[in-house]
Amino acid sequence: MSKTNCDILKYLTNPIYQSNNNNITNNNISDEDKEFYRKRVLLIGKEIYSGIRYDNTLNKAYEDFIYLAINHCKITDTKDIIQEQYDMFTTVDNKVNNKTNNTIDISFNINKTNDIVFNSKTVNNTNLDTFLNIKKPAVQDNFIPQQKNINLKTSKLKKKGLKEKKSKKDKKDKIS
Repeated sequence: MSKTNCDILKYLTNPIYQSNNNNITNNNISDEDKEFYRKRVLLIGKEIYSGIRYDNTLNKAYEDFIYLAINHCKITDTKDIIQEQYDMFTTVDNKVNNKTNNTIDISFNINKTNDIVFNSKTVNNTNLDTFLNIKKPAVQDNFIPQQKNINLKTSKLKKKGLKEKKSKKDKKDKIS
């Protein structure tokens, strides 16, 4: 490749798509291997998380995984919080709509309806205001939307989606 093509790949594309990247291309891992190495892989993950350093590529891959997992959790939690707020709005709107649909409009007047239908002549009340062209300045609505502040550090979200561990006493009771 020419130097310009390498520079274009280096600066303008995602590093994943570069041809000179030393990524593992064959990720066909059998289920037997996954089961066989399961405990060792989990141990390596725990050790890297606790601060023990391994090969640079392994550490970088684990950091990328942690970054993506945390971003996924943040996006999911934000979506759930906003959806809960939206659900509250829809329940309030449904209650208001139900109340307005049940009321009967008793403001019907047959004389007004007849006047409208038969185009009865109305007396023109002309005064000085009808001859003047008064222009009022338009009222500007300076509504500025604000970004919602969502607290993603609550204790409720810390253990969201995790299964509760049973205490050792409960396990001993089941065994005996």
